[in-house]
Amino acid sequence: MAISSGSGSFKHSRGAFTLAKQPSLFSTRRSSVAVSDRAWDYDVFLKSDEELLMHAIDIFDERGLFSRFSIPMTTFVNFVNEIKSGYDKNAPYHNSYHAFDVMHVCYLLMTKCRADEFLESFNVLSILVAALAHDLGHDGYNNAFHQNTSSDLAVTYNGISILENYSAAYLFRIIRKQENNIFARLSDEEMQKMRTRLIDMILDTDAKNHFMLMTRFKHGLEMKKLSRGLLSSMILHVSDVSNPARPGTVARRWAYAVQQEFFRQGDKEKELSITQSPFMDREFENLPRMQVAFIDAVVQPVFTLLADFLPLVEDHCIKPLQLNRAFWHNMLHRGTLKTDDIITFTSQKKDEVVLLSNDDENDSASSNDEDEFDDQAAIPGIPADATQESGSEHVRRASVISLNLEGRQNIDEELGVRGRFDETKYPSRRISLHSHVVKSSQSIYKITMAGGKAFLNRQFFKLSRSLRLSMPSSHSIYH
Repeated sequence: MAISSGSGSFKHSRGAFTLAKQPSLFSTRRSSVAVSDRAWDYDVFLKSDEELLMHAIDIFDERGLFSRFSIPMTTFVNFVNEIKSGYDKNAPYHNSYHAFDVMHVCYLLMTKCRADEFLESFNVLSILVAALAHDLGHDGYNNAFHQNTSSDLAVTYNGISILENYSAAYLFRIIRKQENNIFARLSDEEMQKMRTRLIDMILDTDAKNHFMLMTRFKHGLEMKKLSRGLLSSMILHVSDVSNPARPGTVARRWAYAVQQEFFRQGDKEKELSITQSPFMDREFENLPRMQVAFIDAVVQPVFTLLADFLPLVEDHCIKPLQLNRAFWHNMLHRGTLKTDDIITFTSQKKDEVVLLSNDDENDSASSNDEDEFDDQAAIPGIPADATQESGSEHVRRASVISLNLEGRQNIDEELGVRGRFDETKYPSRRISLHSHVVKSSQSIYKITMAGGKAFLNRQFFKLSRSLRLSMPSSHSIYH
């Protein structure tokens, strides 16, 4: 795998990123969100529709978005209700619960992990709206299924980020209704910018773009330049795959839901006599193997990369993620592979430690057990043709906000930043660019010289030929 962990490569490099910090609303405003609702173990499945709506209202209120963008409460309520009704209730995973959960994690990354210090209100609004809308209209079948069955959506969007394009279009159909238009007070220029940002963020949640998004973000860290738009996309995407990084009970509940949706698609693929996608055949159920593969290939690397910029992600997300991996590793080695058996086991062992001991966990991490991720194996939720290269012509170029390269003498210790950015640790990008420029200059010189020589040869030939034609044959120079 091109990006296996991301750890260490940019450790403590955030000191160089002093993008004009915004006052943290988390610390300067009285929180509208109840303490119990600002937790990582917030479980949307246990909330009523009214409670989820109030949670969204509280988050937007705490962020100061109602006043900043003059959003009437009735309009916001209409908008959220329309969003909720746009999700398929029959989809086990991609339903409105998922939308509210992703919004909640975005909120936590911006507050508890201090991402909001690098964002403006405009970015905060776009992130939260994109979180609510990023899977609008999702029917519980992935892009590959739509492509393989030539569905109407696949035809409409030419097989490119099918569901993501549909969700973005669905969002703006909702916004187009005056009673739902929470952006009504934006200027035309601001609305165009908001539209662009929302579309970019939603398209960046396409699993096929996972590795490309990581490459873009890593490049931003290497070059010590980052855009708020790219940071926004990263926050949304990380939140979208954050289930394994949540406290155990919540993480397992989402794992059961995603497997149920996978099997639902696998059954449909079998019914249509098309090749069943990896991990979607219920006859070969192995939830622990799927979770370990997903954590190792997708979740751990992307969270580690984000932690290089937001150090508090380490404590809030990566540690629970490691505990959950240990749990699934334990289930795998116990041979407890089916969802029903795992639920029975955890219900019976509530007062016991289900995880491996630290020694066992360290041993398993260094061994070549069957649960270790194989670079050539299928990655749950990631298309087989997802590119891991950075040279795609389809990479969107976000407007870049340069960050101060000098660093700061005094960096807030609470953010977990240690030391200044080591300029000597990342010379490869500068060297490669310099080498490319030198080679290009040499090539231009060679082409220019070769072209000049050819031009002179042609002119000399023409002159010689004209002289020969103008002379009588009797006046040969050899006469």
